[in-house]
Amino acid sequence: MKIGIFVPSHENVPFAFAYHLAQLCAFTAGFMPEGTTFGVTGVTGTYTHSARTQLMEAALEDPELDYALWLDSDMTFPKEALVLLLQHQLPMVGINYSTREVGGHPVAIKQIGPPGIYLPTTDESEGLEEVEGIGFGMVLLRMSDFRVLTETPKPWFHQEWRKKDQNWTGEDIFFSKLVREQLGHRIFVDHDLSKECGHVGQMTYRLQHLAALEGVT
Repeated sequence: MKIGIFVPSHENVPFAFAYHLAQLCAFTAGFMPEGTTFGVTGVTGTYTHSARTQLMEAALEDPELDYALWLDSDMTFPKEALVLLLQHQLPMVGINYSTREVGGHPVAIKQIGPPGIYLPTTDESEGLEEVEGIGFGMVLLRMSDFRVLTETPKPWFHQEWRKKDQNWTGEDIFFSKLVREQLGHRIFVDHDLSKECGHVGQMTYRLQHLAALEGVT
């Protein structure tokens, strides 16, 4: 088996991501059967949709590639993450995680809108659940199901402006729609793995935050 790890990023990545990536690679190398190969391919750039397109082109150019794990460079995850996703043996499976904002929302979408219906991952959530759209923070693609992309007109990833609600559709949701509507594949979220992952962000702490949390232990 041959596995590729594909990472779009800006110039620098958080240490937390680099640490978890190293842990994942070391664990996977020791766990997978002899003869399994994998490597990391990255693209640095300003526009995420362009970087994802370049990475997908690289994945499709390798006829021996069995699986492509997509990781955003601001994610944290357990070292077993790749192995756990591989065990599902699905065309497209990933995780649910929060947007990087106070009062944010999950990135998995049960029903693509507008208005969209987000899928929460709660303490009670477990196993796999089908969704219409998923963020690309961590997604595993079985490449045999995606070779047809070489015959599918671009864009595969695209930031789309929605006039109806005056908002953007992200490039990952655009790709999710392509996967379901043109390629005919179902998309799943692993709730159990989702609970062990994080989305790294930055925040400026102000006195108002202390006041808001006063009395909270």
